[in-house]
Amino acid sequence: MAFEVPQGSLALQRARSDGFAPDSYRSAPFASAAPTPPRLAHEGSREQLQAIQAMQQAHQAELRDKEAELRDKEAELKHAYERLKQAEAHVLRLERESLSQSGRDDDEPGAGRTPQRKSALIRDLEGELELAQARAEAQEDVLKAMAAEHSQLHAHLSKLEASRAGGGRGDGKAGGSASPGGGADDAEHDSWTLGAFLASLGLNDTLAEAMLSAHRENVEGWTWFAPTSSRGGSRGGRVNELEFGGALERLATKLWSGIEQLKKNEAHTGAELQSKFLQEGAGMLSYGGLSTFYGGLEAIVGAPDPNVGEAMAKEHTQRADADAWFTAGNYGIRTTSAIEWRFVTCPEQGPDGGAKKGNQGGMPAWPQETKNLTAVRDGGVEVSIQRQPLAVDALAAATGARNARLRELKEPELRIEEAFGARLYTGPCFFKYNSVLRGVNSDVPALRKQMLELTCAPAVFSEYQRSLSTPRGAGGPAGGDFAFERARSKANVYTTTMHAINSSIVKLSKLTYACKVYRGISGRVLPEQFWKANEYGVRGGIEAAFMSTTVDREVALSYAQGSSAGASTALTPGFVFEIQQGMVDRGAEIGFLSQYPHEREIVFAPLAGFEVKHTRVEGQVLVVAVGLSVNLTAQTIEQAIEKRRKLVRDMCEHLVVSSKVSAARKEEWPLLRDGMGDAALEAADGFLRGMVPAIAGREAAHYNLNANLLHAIDEAVSAAEAVEAWSMGIEALLANWSAQEKEAKSLGMLLRVESLDLTRRDLDLTAAYGCAALVYLSENLQTLILSENPLGDAGVASIGTALAAKPRATLTNLILDRTGAGERSARVMTRLVATHPTLRKLQLRSNVALDQEAKDQMLLAERQRDTKRKQAGLPKDLTLIL
Repeated sequence: MAFEVPQGSLALQRARSDGFAPDSYRSAPFASAAPTPPRLAHEGSREQLQAIQAMQQAHQAELRDKEAELRDKEAELKHAYERLKQAEAHVLRLERESLSQSGRDDDEPGAGRTPQRKSALIRDLEGELELAQARAEAQEDVLKAMAAEHSQLHAHLSKLEASRAGGGRGDGKAGGSASPGGGADDAEHDSWTLGAFLASLGLNDTLAEAMLSAHRENVEGWTWFAPTSSRGGSRGGRVNELEFGGALERLATKLWSGIEQLKKNEAHTGAELQSKFLQEGAGMLSYGGLSTFYGGLEAIVGAPDPNVGEAMAKEHTQRADADAWFTAGNYGIRTTSAIEWRFVTCPEQGPDGGAKKGNQGGMPAWPQETKNLTAVRDGGVEVSIQRQPLAVDALAAATGARNARLRELKEPELRIEEAFGARLYTGPCFFKYNSVLRGVNSDVPALRKQMLELTCAPAVFSEYQRSLSTPRGAGGPAGGDFAFERARSKANVYTTTMHAINSSIVKLSKLTYACKVYRGISGRVLPEQFWKANEYGVRGGIEAAFMSTTVDREVALSYAQGSSAGASTALTPGFVFEIQQGMVDRGAEIGFLSQYPHEREIVFAPLAGFEVKHTRVEGQVLVVAVGLSVNLTAQTIEQAIEKRRKLVRDMCEHLVVSSKVSAARKEEWPLLRDGMGDAALEAADGFLRGMVPAIAGREAAHYNLNANLLHAIDEAVSAAEAVEAWSMGIEALLANWSAQEKEAKSLGMLLRVESLDLTRRDLDLTAAYGCAALVYLSENLQTLILSENPLGDAGVASIGTALAAKPRATLTNLILDRTGAGERSARVMTRLVATHPTLRKLQLRSNVALDQEAKDQMLLAERQRDTKRKQAGLPKDLTLIL
């Protein structure tokens, strides 16, 4: 059986017939001598000449770099040409072997080989010949691509020569346009390079697959190249493996696919695509700066209500926008905040909260999607994307499973209110929440308008719209910022809901696997800060809102192309953020409670920071690889509620330390230590620590009222000031007592007295601090009468604070008529009346600064004390005289 060589010239012959030869692309070496600086048209200064010379030197350096790059390319081209000749020789050898075998078959029909064996050998030779020809053709394509790049280098060098001859680059006004990056470093960062292009194709994985498939063995890690392995081999073995094991063929296929896609791209760099989209009128996104990042969520929407569930319900069902219809853009659901609250928190009651189907005005079914209804495949199983109600018990069970893992990590558990908030966010309400976060402090008119339209009563929004066109003094409210401030004060900013969602993200992020995630955005382009580095060399911005991402890259690409869930194939301006999560910078995987679990959503808390690493173009989509920094001020709901009480407690602890140190350094304090030894400072420390529970020990909700927070701070600071003045106060008190008794009195005598009457002794604030020290330091004092002295509100309050702070008080009777007691004193005395164990009589007559409300509070505390004792079978033990 004769073998016929396939018709057609070999790869090298075809290349030469097309006019291709490596030598035709060689270029003459460029002159390396520095050009003579051009003569100035007019006699200029030495500075002008030096500037031109510096510019030419820079161009000369760039030219030398390009010459070196060209020489490298020529060497690479020569090597590829040698490989092509080797491939040609291999093909010719196979042709000769095939023809030789065919001749032997004709001349020696009976040479011991059966026709079947001859046919099999010929088929093997045919296959090897075809494979060699395919490799030669692939090598030809590589050579042509390199030749094209070679030509591009020549063109670039020609431009540099022309620029050098003309005295340097233009100034950017007449000779060129500024890149979106705004600077050379920025432009270079995102310029198209062959290396970056090849890296984007994933050729490493392709090569690994080819090497593994060639051996058909299970290989783990570095053992592939272990010395004892048959694959360890030699360099020649590796070359042979790549050439004949199919690796080059796979690499060429992958490379060609990338080249084909590159040809289809209307832009090849992120900057080019950004410019194209801007020319087509795409809207620009708005991102904040570092000041926004450090401000935290509370700076945007305020502090949460401690009654989390109740507050969230009111925000969705009782505010001005509760029953206002709105449409979310992603799935086209038309709904209201009240309906969405019921969908999540009591789905069994239906959209009307328990109204029976068929009632007048009733709503028989939950609002449904009107677009993007195409089913998707999740794990190979076709599922519907339409949302379904989830019973609260089922939600609680799913939350409980996550809480078990959080307990193992010793992290705070997820509350059901937080689960409600997270599930609400995955539905249409995300549109409202994010509009608030982006618009409430924004200067962008469109963001302001969207927020007010979604969160205000219709009448308020209409008034705002009219005011924008009403000039000042025209009979209506002024437009602009003033009108926005008025409307914003009436907007529902969902404060507690925002904190609940934020808290759920903070907690659940501890359970998230640190994978790569994607976020697709359609119809918008990035602002300048993502293209031009700031003064610190950083490009990026702060996302004010919650940020949804997905682990499914194709889902993000479809969003970026304006075809979410396969609804449309029309290409629109869009981009994809590519984010690698880290050990700390992670979002929360909320698919288990999502209204759309197929999205495989990972959500990040507000005020996350983006830092651009690099950009690339895939089709008509800009892919922006960013480093992400989660906001370190993000708090759990418990931390947010506790924040003010913690502030008071921390301040008290600071005052304990600083006041004790300050008192010890005062010159007067040695006098106290002479009388009491180190017990004086220990007593001061005990007093300050004893005041902390009374000032900072209330429920966290108490301090979320500004007035209560102010009172607590005032009491703490006043108590610290009183301690520092103890020594001066004791001296003033001793001097006054000595004058009254007409004999010198000592500290020891003062501390031993059981009853002290200092009525009408003209005692001032300093003496009041001495009385406070006496109340706290004495183990004998039972009655203290200070009536008709100008102690002042602060002085009376300091005495009450000392009595409240003493763990084993002996004082039973405190008479403070006409002492200037006021609001601060009333708060302290109310606590004494309610809880002090030894006080039997408190008298505060004729204190005009005590208003009726303050007196009523003290009388109420007395009645509550009496009621508790009566319930315990105990008699009344305190007399309050006002």
